[in-house]
Amino acid sequence: LSSGGREVGSLALESFAAALEKPEIAKALAKVGKRIIDAIVQFTKRHGQRPEARFCIERLLFERVRAALGADADNTTVFDMVRQTIDEQYGDILGPPPPPGDGAAP
Repeated sequence: LSSGGREVGSLALESFAAALEKPEIAKALAKVGKRIIDAIVQFTKRHGQRPEARFCIERLLFERVRAALGADADNTTVFDMVRQTIDEQYGDILGPPPPPGDGAAP
């Protein structure tokens, strides 16, 4: 994502999105989430918005916030916090969130 071309980066995003659909993988990758998120943002700046980019960032931040708050945290509340944070920090880069039920996390 950081240094490859558009085709390679698109394939990487699709692979990340598929992997992040599994909560245990999302949880493991959330530990290095900042680096992955930065790479996704840089790729998106260079090559334009991709729905997979927002999905990947949502999943990584969701698992990171959920881990910080504990397993008792309400998933819907955590997801709302994540979406708000993404909109504030990256909304102009990533674009609007997908409609409900269209591949959204959690």
